[in-house]
Amino acid sequence: MLNSHILIVDDDPDQLNILTLYLKKQNFNVLSAENGPKGIQIFKENIETIGLVITDLHMEDMSGEVFIDEIYKINQNIPILVLTGDPMAISKENVKIKDIIKKPINFFSFKKTVAEYFKE
Repeated sequence: MLNSHILIVDDDPDQLNILTLYLKKQNFNVLSAENGPKGIQIFKENIETIGLVITDLHMEDMSGEVFIDEIYKINQNIPILVLTGDPMAISKENVKIKDIIKKPINFFSFKKTVAEYFKE
């Protein structure tokens, strides 16, 4: 199904695991990557099914900002949500970012935000 999957990219394995399991429990289709380069690879391989990208801002192999720029080069219409413990580090006015999710994550608002992108 087109645009039915969420791609989550985070270099913190615990955070990645928690988010992936949580969204799967909420009946979302989830793909996950442990770093930016792997995320780009997964995005390219599944471009027809990914409808939302969620990425950490601070990652070691590739920063979230560079990852976002690379995804945007591939598909300028993909909604991207950013996870960060420092919401001042990035501006929501950045046209590539649809929303900022502050860590620690409030799972009620997280679910609500994600669900907005999959309304029928």
